[in-house]
Amino acid sequence: MYLKKQISVMLAVFMLIGAVAFVGAAPGASAAAKTPVAPQWDQSFIDLAVGTGTNSMNVNLNHEWNSTMKVSQAIYALALMSYYNPELKSTGGKKVSDRLVEHLNFLVKGIVRTTADDDIVINGKRDADGSLRYGLSNEPAARGWIGNWIDNSIAQALALAKNKPEVWSKLSDSTKERCDFIMKYMAVAANYMQNYDAKPNMDLSQAYSGNKWWEPNFQEGEVHELIAAYYYFGGAAAVNKILDDFRYDDYIEKMDAYGFTNVKVYFELTGKALLENGGRDAGGGTVVGARRPFTYEDLSGSNIWPNKKVPYDPYQLYRSTALRNFKNTVQSKIYGMKTPTTVVGYIVDGSISPYEGLMGMCSEFKTKDGGQNTGGQGIRTSAGYVSDSIRSSIPTRATLEALGDWKGDGINDIESRMYVGIEDFLYKVSSAHGGYRGKNKGETVTNFYIDSETGEHTSLVDQGFKFYNNIWRTTAGKNSFAAQSQLSKVSGNTVTAKVSAYNLSLTQNKPITIITAVYNGNRMKSISTTSVTLDKKTTSKSVLNTSIPLTSQNDQVKLFVWDSLSGMQPLAESAEISNMVY
Repeated sequence: MYLKKQISVMLAVFMLIGAVAFVGAAPGASAAAKTPVAPQWDQSFIDLAVGTGTNSMNVNLNHEWNSTMKVSQAIYALALMSYYNPELKSTGGKKVSDRLVEHLNFLVKGIVRTTADDDIVINGKRDADGSLRYGLSNEPAARGWIGNWIDNSIAQALALAKNKPEVWSKLSDSTKERCDFIMKYMAVAANYMQNYDAKPNMDLSQAYSGNKWWEPNFQEGEVHELIAAYYYFGGAAAVNKILDDFRYDDYIEKMDAYGFTNVKVYFELTGKALLENGGRDAGGGTVVGARRPFTYEDLSGSNIWPNKKVPYDPYQLYRSTALRNFKNTVQSKIYGMKTPTTVVGYIVDGSISPYEGLMGMCSEFKTKDGGQNTGGQGIRTSAGYVSDSIRSSIPTRATLEALGDWKGDGINDIESRMYVGIEDFLYKVSSAHGGYRGKNKGETVTNFYIDSETGEHTSLVDQGFKFYNNIWRTTAGKNSFAAQSQLSKVSGNTVTAKVSAYNLSLTQNKPITIITAVYNGNRMKSISTTSVTLDKKTTSKSVLNTSIPLTSQNDQVKLFVWDSLSGMQPLAESAEISNMVY
């Protein structure tokens, strides 16, 4: 009886894999959304977020960040904690939701200074007599490009606050109205910069150059702001109606009424004609204005031209940006392009990342660099720029998870890439390994490290590391599960199949079933299955490492990783070696 059952299962698997392989079904299929589980926040983290002071979100023309990156991350942390539990309190008794409301009231306050206190120059905007043209206000500036390092965290915080009645009801009607306008102008600015048809060469300052094909830290935040707008206003149709209704004069009038000078500076520098109808920006880029429905240009490297359009859907937008960011195979040593034997990026103590050889290393550990003609070896390998992109990736994913939208095609692949990429980054910048030394813009980059005891490092802490790292550890990454399958030809007639699994702290044991099949044409020649259960305390495990002999020309090997034969839920993207000739 047992043997019969085995034979039936194997026949079913043969039929299913044959269908998947040759009929075209997608083995990476979408997974059902995971039910959000209220995170368990450390009291010290609650106290850190509650204790972070208010701060203007202004970004001036020289990108003098002040404490904007750290404070914007703190505001998002308060919003996320408030979404799960608005009654959560600091040691001093302050509710996280009450502290969030204080921050939001501060952000929408409008102009707060009209003179040059402490020699502050606001966006370089002075009149002929030397007086400031504008005072200083607190709202996000929405200038585009790397300004998104700040703005996205505020956008995500507003989306969560709007979707939590216990939080939103704490705001006055005036504050809600101003929050609505902040989300509107951020959507307008992001669509102007990131719409599929837009090809800008300048941000809204018309002084800072760039383009959409530069690295992920230039795009992720703005695209993710439009994800936040989707949740804030209730869907793509609602946001696209706001975009269609955009009128420059009305927005400038509203900025004056609210005293929103941070954003007014950049809208004025770009001007009515470009923002409404498009044209040529100051860098010669072609822009199409903000008054058209948002779709995004997929830049994840499909090698299809023109690049495909990504519809205005939160998960699909996120997936596109994640595939672009977490795109490299992990390397612990990065070599130059001009002299390929020169090591330009490395872990200081010479150790090897635990994720070496796996897919998911962040783009900016290995990419082209603007300093290639000034000694940069033509390559950027920068932990700092990696931090600038995942500062958006982590909060936005936490928002999707909280709102039940962490689902869709290729979800396991995205989870795996992100787990590998972020954990690889954390390993490389850890003080336990001496930090990471790399290059960008032709210069050797100062070590980035995190003290394993205190979490302190001047640069990364100032940029909000403690917040996004804790959010990763407590929410998005806590139950992430990474499984990756690899097939490689090791000799003329032998293929090696490997499956590796990684996790942080699964709440329960994890079953895995691996199916290896060999085909010749449409005929399946052999099949084998391996089933294991990962202990919930496991951090990493080599699940499979085996050799597969091939016996004829043009054999094909396929490797599948599922939860079980009965469930058949993919846990990793399938691997394949086709047309083997030996």
